[in-house]
Amino acid sequence: MNQVYAKVKRLRKNPLKLLMSDSGLFNLAHVGKADRMQYSAESLLDEGEWFSVERFSEQAYFPNYIPRRFTSANFSKLTSDEFDKISLLLSVQDDCLCFQRVVPSSMLRKRFIKFNRPDEVAELEEPSTRILVGPEPDAIYERRSDELLFRDLARVSPMFPGIETLHREATDDQVQEFLRLDFVTSVGFDVSNVSRPNRKRISLALKSLSEMTDQQRADIVKYIRDYQGETLEYDSVSDRFTITSDEDVKNIAFGVEERFYTTLVGRERRLANSVVRI
Repeated sequence: MNQVYAKVKRLRKNPLKLLMSDSGLFNLAHVGKADRMQYSAESLLDEGEWFSVERFSEQAYFPNYIPRRFTSANFSKLTSDEFDKISLLLSVQDDCLCFQRVVPSSMLRKRFIKFNRPDEVAELEEPSTRILVGPEPDAIYERRSDELLFRDLARVSPMFPGIETLHREATDDQVQEFLRLDFVTSVGFDVSNVSRPNRKRISLALKSLSEMTDQQRADIVKYIRDYQGETLEYDSVSDRFTITSDEDVKNIAFGVEERFYTTLVGRERRLANSVVRI
């Protein structure tokens, strides 16, 4: 049986309230195995694809308010004074739980002109609180496969606190570590100048560097010099790149991740903005 529940803000005990019975919010299309990609911060989704987290129920960020079985009789109904306190909608459809965040922009409090039927006169509808339901859920939990599907990590992070650990931004100490690498010199540039996207790239780059041998690190420096020699300032005496901007940080981080490549036939030099490991 399809049911819709609402999670009420600031309710620690029993935060789910029954909103609708015998109804679902979404027309779910089957997401095939070919359309699922294990989450990686290095990858971008193509149209129709979803990121995947397997064994979701075993993760620390699995919501503790999700029961093994949804039985409407076990839930109290949402009251009218709780409607504007909804933080997410949970549509239970067959063997899937569909999550949609409710943000302030989702709450509509406007006047509307409506037709009930084409042959009727239009009516003015006075303001009432409504929730805008998107065309697809922000996340889908398939209970049978124990798999969470989503498209945007930032979008689902508030619903599943802790899931952001799938891809952490570098801390100030880690950024400082990156700016003090033995092949880097920063001039007039410090931790405060590093953007959030580059903090994520630094996190990946430091992990890659930690797994390299001394020879591999030397090869990476040569690789960056080969591809970014005209963009990055390089001192051949000290064997260091000079960082003066956030753009320099990005180019060095991409270099450490070996994102630059040359096509085989056309010999065109390119940047791989998204990477899928095979």
